[in-house]
Amino acid sequence: KNGYYIDASGNLKTNSTLSLSYYIKVNPNTSYYIQNTNTGGASNVWFDKEFNAIKEAAKSGVTTSPSNVAYIRLSISTAVIDDAMFFEGSTTTSYEPYTENYDNEQRFAAQEKEITSEVQRMVISGSLLR
Repeated sequence: KNGYYIDASGNLKTNSTLSLSYYIKVNPNTSYYIQNTNTGGASNVWFDKEFNAIKEAAKSGVTTSPSNVAYIRLSISTAVIDDAMFFEGSTTTSYEPYTENYDNEQRFAAQEKEITSEVQRMVISGSLLR
C-alpha cells in the first residue's frame, strides 16, 4: 500500500516515501529474517489473530516472532522496495526478487480470504468494535 506505513504501536500513518505490506501470515516462536524494510519512525509490527498489534519487530536482521502472533506488517521505503526481503530463517540469503506465479497468487488469495472472514466474524461478534 503505497503512501502508508505503521508506527511501533501498529497505527496507520501516511508518508509518500513509504509503502506498507499486507498482513503476512507467520508462525509463532519462529525466526524470520528482515532485510531493507524501513527507515525513520516507520516500523515492522507483529499482530495477533484479531489484528491487534503485539509489539514492534526488528527493523532488519533476525527476529523471533512472539508466541501469540498470527501476522506481521512491514513498512518499507519505496526507494528500496524492490530490495526488501522477509523470509523464515535466521541466515541471510542472496536477494531473490519477488516473482508472481500461480502458487504465490493462490497462497495470497487464500490468506486474504482468511483475513476477510476473520474480520467479518469479529464485526458480527462485536469484538472489533471495542
